[in-house]
Amino acid sequence: MRFPVDLWVKKLLFHAYAPLGWARFPNHVSLDITRRCNLRCQMCFYYGGDGRNDLRLEELTGQEIISLVVNRLEGTDYDLTGGEPLVRTDLVEILKAIRDRRAACSVTTNGTLMTPDLARRMVEDELLTGIHFSLHGLKETHEEITRVKNSFDRTLRGIEWILAARAKKGGASPEITIACTISGRNMKEAEKMIQLADHIRVDRISFGHASFMPPEIQHTHQRVMEGLGLAPEPDYDDLVQGPPEISVSRQDLEVYVQTLSQVRHSPKGAKVRTSPERYREEDMRNHFLDLNWKYKTSCIYPWRNLRIGPDGTITPCIGYRIGNVREQDIRQLWNHKRFRKFRSILYRKKLFPGCLRCCKLK
Repeated sequence: MRFPVDLWVKKLLFHAYAPLGWARFPNHVSLDITRRCNLRCQMCFYYGGDGRNDLRLEELTGQEIISLVVNRLEGTDYDLTGGEPLVRTDLVEILKAIRDRRAACSVTTNGTLMTPDLARRMVEDELLTGIHFSLHGLKETHEEITRVKNSFDRTLRGIEWILAARAKKGGASPEITIACTISGRNMKEAEKMIQLADHIRVDRISFGHASFMPPEIQHTHQRVMEGLGLAPEPDYDDLVQGPPEISVSRQDLEVYVQTLSQVRHSPKGAKVRTSPERYREEDMRNHFLDLNWKYKTSCIYPWRNLRIGPDGTITPCIGYRIGNVREQDIRQLWNHKRFRKFRSILYRKKLFPGCLRCCKLK
């Protein structure tokens, strides 16, 4: 249990070193191990828009990930993302190395490439603390969003294999979450998605919210970052999006908002989350209807979280390149002068124009 004095001391310490851009240590690593993917989701940072179909980078090998990242960090947990992590044939090798460091690890996957053997190994070898299956609606809606036929059934099958392996082992790990990205296409199906999650007996369902911003703010963000000496690199500018590619009906949005409001006050509420977790009813409405809206007024994500791209490039959260783990020690990069510059400016500015709707503003 955290006592108020502990939180006060931590806050005081943070404001002592944060203005200079220093950070104590990363307690979380977001490891984007590939940008390859077998689906083409409409709202995806990498493949949702036109002309973004060839985003492969020179990926770190499994041994590089282990030697240059996992073996050099202590006290961190991991979230493996993509692209689609299951396209990597060395995924189990990476997961075993993280487990052997006694670090918690979760994977976000569309689940279509799961196999009974992979599910068994993940569960029996205790490679994961959590697994998030991306499922963006009921069958017709999900496959319209992913643009791949039978992707819904294949994802459900992947979930079933993990559930079966977990039941056979007799434990509750990994925690299984359905991760549903909310857009204008699927928000009216939220209630049925909650029912589906309950029916197949996963542990949780989490509703994220599609990230987007109007072109004028996108241009403003680019100008501001260039003026601050923090110009993003195009290959890593993946959190700056244009307008929503899927239009939103006010009526469907209200159905979604009321569904979430009701379920939060029901026995099922503990199993239903939003990202950010503290989104209120008005936050959900503003997210989709007010193009200039932002969730919070400041961000501390780069002081706690280390974000690593498939080729080893470290970025705070947007496309400002700090360095690469192939070229420099990851422990030195964490408080590299470029990282300190980024944090120091963010501390003063609170947020940048491109921070609108960011899921990291928790």
